[in-house]
Amino acid sequence: MTPPVRRALLLAVPLFAAIGCSFEAQPETFASTPAIEVVASPSASASASAGSAIVDAVDEPGAQAPGPAAYARYEAEVDRKCPRRTDDGSTWGMVGTEIEYANCQATVIEEDQRKLSVAARAVLLDGDPSSSRGPVPDPVDSLWRRTVDAAANVEDAQEWVDGSLRVSGTMAHNVRAWRLVATDRTFGVVARARLEDRAADVVEIVVAQEKQRPLPAVRLAKWKRYAALARRTAPHRALPDPDIFVRKMNDADWIALERDIDASETGATKLAEGLCREWAALRAALPSCETRLRILWLPSGSTVSGDTSNDPAEDAQADPPDTGLAPPADEPYDSALVALRGACRLGEERKCIEDHVARVLSDPEIAALPGITSWRTRTKAFRERLCAADATSRFASFSHDTEGWLAAADPRSNCFATGALLESYLLGLAAKATNSNAITEHVSRRVDWGKRVRAQLETIAGQFAKPCEATPTATCDRSSPKQRSSVAGRLHEIIDQSETLAKELCTTTALAPTLGADCEGQLSAYLLSYAGELGKPDLLE
Repeated sequence: MTPPVRRALLLAVPLFAAIGCSFEAQPETFASTPAIEVVASPSASASASAGSAIVDAVDEPGAQAPGPAAYARYEAEVDRKCPRRTDDGSTWGMVGTEIEYANCQATVIEEDQRKLSVAARAVLLDGDPSSSRGPVPDPVDSLWRRTVDAAANVEDAQEWVDGSLRVSGTMAHNVRAWRLVATDRTFGVVARARLEDRAADVVEIVVAQEKQRPLPAVRLAKWKRYAALARRTAPHRALPDPDIFVRKMNDADWIALERDIDASETGATKLAEGLCREWAALRAALPSCETRLRILWLPSGSTVSGDTSNDPAEDAQADPPDTGLAPPADEPYDSALVALRGACRLGEERKCIEDHVARVLSDPEIAALPGITSWRTRTKAFRERLCAADATSRFASFSHDTEGWLAAADPRSNCFATGALLESYLLGLAAKATNSNAITEHVSRRVDWGKRVRAQLETIAGQFAKPCEATPTATCDRSSPKQRSSVAGRLHEIIDQSETLAKELCTTTALAPTLGADCEGQLSAYLLSYAGELGKPDLLE
């Protein structure tokens, strides 16, 4: 199984809204805007949407099983107006073709939206006839958009996560593009039916989905249960991992999945209730309308491939912690932060964490710690250097280039956010000094990983202290001995900074009595444990 991938491509916008802020398709194609990020994701995820349940098996762009006549009519109309160009057969070529098609399909949806009544538009987008999106039908940040984004992330996990691993390859990009088109199309079919007052068309779609797919509730319950367990043994990171390829799920990925399951269920319920209430003909034609209509927006009962073997068993237990990865969160830390992390909005996790850290650090008790302002300034610089090294270390086994090691850190990195979150929690414990057990458990959980980070930094520094030797599997750049020496010096500085910062914190807070004689050693390792890559035992293999 795998998490809601929240940003891997450009597909975190699974709806015509993603294409324009006011139902207007943009002329740019995917190929011309490769830098666009998916913001769920993780994570946002431009992946499956509830509407894609109509799609039975997608083996190539546009391939769909026989479905309701209303859906087929709408698809045929869009195909006439939006003929797909022939792509070059590459992943990006196929994805680009689908994004262009989605842009064109958006213009068809836009035409219908202009003709709908204000109340009908508001209900389709927010489940509320009084919503401001009635007069100005902007789907961005609408309930519908948030719901299908969340459902997309859930379906992405159902498709690609197996146990604690995400197992997808490049096909994940294609699947997201196809689901993007399918999501918008289902919205378009329902909007057209509402415009023409053809309640029977919507009933036909609901019945078809009920027959083609098992109801989502059973699968969602399994995934929600398993995500809560898996979170506790997964590597701790502040943010969902944007990498869609094979990797281990972190705890933020699982928290995001739990949140997206809740968001898709809550959003689908409100959208169904609003449409059934506003559309009397539909309410009369579809028994148990509010309950059954939810299937249009819930994650589909089956993945795109039709394979549900990745689903966790009803009694599945989480994998044990992977000692080759960053450690899981300790129980007090997890309990203190899981509600906050789960409440962070889709695609806004980083800002949510930053706001939380700022609130914690504004506490008068933390502000009163001796020298804390200076310490925080210097620990921020330490994190920047550590996280730059952490990001570059991913290439250490096959590249001896110097450039990345001397680069500035990306303040948006998971390493940087993880360090800030851990640091704010530790300072809160240090300032209050009321729970020595929580301090001990929290710090000790991360010491071994921090020591491994230190050992890898020392090893890599030693490599750069010598002339570069190219091997069949590793390259050298044209850096001078002085540049190589600068890298070695930078890595030793990171270690030295961790020791200095640890000594100051032990001296000026109540941590020393709690952590004992090795307070400085433990805290130095703790600070280095912010890294997510540098401690991996196979890093240099």
